[in-house]
Amino acid sequence: MKNLSYLKLKCSRYREYNVAYFEEVLIHYMAEPRVAQNYRERFLSSSKELNTVLEMYCRNDFVAHFQNINLEEISHKQIIDMFCVCVRNDAFKIAMNLYLKQMDSTDITRRIMDIFIYSLRRSVEYHEIKMFFIHQHFDTLSIL
Repeated sequence: MKNLSYLKLKCSRYREYNVAYFEEVLIHYMAEPRVAQNYRERFLSSSKELNTVLEMYCRNDFVAHFQNINLEEISHKQIIDMFCVCVRNDAFKIAMNLYLKQMDSTDITRRIMDIFIYSLRRSVEYHEIKMFFIHQHFDTLSIL
């Protein structure tokens, strides 16, 4: 019963029942792996649906599920957008995964640095990682 109340609160942010909602239900109810695999094969077939689920993984920092997804079909722009979603939501397990495996240091722009600074002001979680990125890419900031 405890999982059910957590799921209601966690999944109440969705305005519609989409593939990300049902994927989150599968994760929180710890569905049988065969059932989850059948769901993913049947309903995560298009790139739009896959992108929706990947964004949900980034918001909630579901790193184990994120690492099981094949990212070859995802464009580089979408990877950078997912990185921004991770930074906004303090999901730095996936953010570091994306940064180290998929991104280059030139991908960090002023817009991303502004997201880091805003995230640093908003939350003290992962303070060290945020400061690492700010110090590592300090040259992209404009100081006026």
